[in-house]
Amino acid sequence: MQNFEDFKKSRLTMDPTSRNLTDHQWEQSYAAFQISQQRASGGSSKRKGEGGSSRGSGRRRHSTKQASKGMHAPTALSKTGFLIREVRKETAYSELRFLVNILSYLLMALIVGNALFQVVVFTSMLAGVSVLLTAGLQIVIVVLAKLLVQVLIDIPDVLLYRHSQGDTEDDV
Repeated sequence: MQNFEDFKKSRLTMDPTSRNLTDHQWEQSYAAFQISQQRASGGSSKRKGEGGSSRGSGRRRHSTKQASKGMHAPTALSKTGFLIREVRKETAYSELRFLVNILSYLLMALIVGNALFQVVVFTSMLAGVSVLLTAGLQIVIVVLAKLLVQVLIDIPDVLLYRHSQGDTEDDV
């Protein structure tokens, strides 16, 4: 198996744009290369001596859960995305979020049912198209309102999280 420097040299000859990679991206790329080599040779995806970690060097392991094949977490999570993920993981309002989701889905189902009923009742093609367009607009409004309410639910949790972390920056 190639060492890191040999891998880096061969990668640079194949793909000159890889000169722009950061050290972390190089480590991830090398880790992926090692895993693919192990899988191709029929070896196990877990390497010996890393405490069960199957990723690269094992130094920057963020999660102890093993991802399913084809499923992986984004590697370059923005600060805002990280904040939202952490806040929603430790939220005090999960029941309220669930209730908003259920009510919005119920409201969308009622709009669709009403629209279908009106299309069946009306004999005019123009009236039916008008009903469907109106229903579509109402569903868009419900989805936007749901997203707005989700943001409003997150505000107290974000403030509490930032206060508990001592993060006073306003760059998010």
